[in-house]
Order: sequence, then structure tokens, then C-alpha cells
Amino acid sequence: MANLGELNTPKTEVIEPENAFIVLPTKEKLKIKNFSVLWELSRQELSISVDAMDFVHAVLEDFGSGNIEYTLNKEHNK
Repeated sequence: MANLGELNTPKTEVIEPENAFIVLPTKEKLKIKNFSVLWELSRQELSISVDAMDFVHAVLEDFGSGNIEYTLNKEHNK
């Protein structure tokens, strides 16, 4: 995990690919020497509500089948 003190701080990283080209419509190639990537680390929180019985049923189904999958509002055959 990145340092949380760097949250919402713009960063620039220069990448120098060894063998990268831009191909023009005329089929000519332009070599890419380097490019700058601008990025920023951010954090987002998400709250969801899960029906407990649906969740328990899904866990038991996954345990029994060996397949791990959970989908909210999954229809179950009774």
C-alpha cells in the first residue's frame, strides 16, 4: 500500500520505453523516446447493504460447490 500521506498529491512519472512507436496514417513510424504520466493517489469509500440470508446461502453454496462467487440479489432455486 502506498503512503497515505501522499493521498491527493499530483505525481509525474517519466517512462522511457525501449521499442515504442506511433504509426501515422501514412504508415510512417515515430519513435517514442519518453512520455510523462500524471497520476494521483486517491481513496474512495463505498458502503453496501447485503441481505444476511442471501449472503449465508451464497457462502454455503460456494462451500459446497467449491466455486467462489457472490452476486447481490442473486436468484436462488428453492
